[in-house]
Amino acid sequence: MAGSGYYIYTQALSGGKYIIVPKITDMPVMEASKKLFEVGLELGPYIPVTHDTIPKYYVISQKPEPGKVVRLGRKVFPVVSAGPPNEKVPDLRGKTLEEAQKMIEYNSRFKLGNIARINRDEPAETVISQDPPPDTDATQGTLINLLISAGTQTETIIMPNIVGKNIQEVEELLKPYDIKLVPNVVDSPNSPENIVLEQDPPADIPIVRGQMVIYTIKSTGTAPLPDARYQTEVTYTMNDDWAAKEVRVELVDRHGNREILWHKPRLYDTLSQIRYVRGTPLNIKVTYISKAVVDIFVDEVKVASFELEGGNPPKLLQP
Repeated sequence: MAGSGYYIYTQALSGGKYIIVPKITDMPVMEASKKLFEVGLELGPYIPVTHDTIPKYYVISQKPEPGKVVRLGRKVFPVVSAGPPNEKVPDLRGKTLEEAQKMIEYNSRFKLGNIARINRDEPAETVISQDPPPDTDATQGTLINLLISAGTQTETIIMPNIVGKNIQEVEELLKPYDIKLVPNVVDSPNSPENIVLEQDPPADIPIVRGQMVIYTIKSTGTAPLPDARYQTEVTYTMNDDWAAKEVRVELVDRHGNREILWHKPRLYDTLSQIRYVRGTPLNIKVTYISKAVVDIFVDEVKVASFELEGGNPPKLLQP
């Protein structure tokens, strides 16, 4: 009844020749088409645009905008989500396991899958092969499984269960095997402090002397953890339309080494001009050890720097 009243009202507004465009954003294309048909309008050809969060086939925006007065029978042209974009799987072969983990963590589309080790001539903890292979098209959440060299040494041990132990117990337990312990610090409100919550590799699988073991812990912060890894997200809002601008985000680690986290070349197509507009936030997930700096460049000019340290919120540095 409300829909009928709306239709009659808009018909009467201008003698039956004009109507107010309804809102069709945030709804599936088929539902949007039906809604337009019911008020005397038509869904025009739509532009598909990849989007990280809006589900596939949902309307992102529309032209004319809601509230505009148009003639009956007019087409409304939507921009429709094509879902998250496919991306090529990175080539991790020849990287150390730590380097490979960083590359996977920096790209939020991928997740680390299973890790297997075999004795090979390649240096220990080096990626020998991966599944899926490099340059394969992948979607959000793709698991990357790694085969790692255990080196030529044959001595192996069974990984003990360190979950539930404090860090002093863990260091004492693994000290005879020269294990490299790397903490992954998390903020988990309901978890005990300074106690290992998770471990990688898991318990009861073979590991080799000198291998890296990552443990997850909620720290009190009273004592710094050596080589502690932290995860955060840096957000920067663009002040101008930036499809035609080159944007690069770099991580400067605690040793001064630079690494590109994200890069967008200059783009001139219609879809990019719709997507990269003024006010769009740039969100970059970052994993770092101890402390780091994130620099953002637009057309080779540094526009912002964020200081990261000890798991604290990113701090915008003054120019």
